[in-house]
Amino acid sequence: MALRNELRLLYLAQQNKYSLQYDSTDDLYSQRQKVEVLYKKHLKKARLAFEDKRGARAELQLNGKRKTDTVGLMEQIYVFYSKIGAYIDEITLYNVTRED
Repeated sequence: MALRNELRLLYLAQQNKYSLQYDSTDDLYSQRQKVEVLYKKHLKKARLAFEDKRGARAELQLNGKRKTDTVGLMEQIYVFYSKIGAYIDEITLYNVTRED
């Protein structure tokens, strides 16, 4: 009987951990979606602002497809935002501010 109760408690603890894992996964995807929407908005404006500037387009990784896996996409986003500061004067003409 004690073994049965212990197994039941372990099962309930396992179910609780699964629930927390699912909630964390859902939160990750929700946050990713918010970041991706803002990034794509800024990406479109940057592509317009630097249409004729190959160097800026290359440095900001404006050309090509966006990666779809989370790590690859976050890497592209990191590169974009870590380097866009050097071009803030040009990008502000498209209503993108440093605070964005």
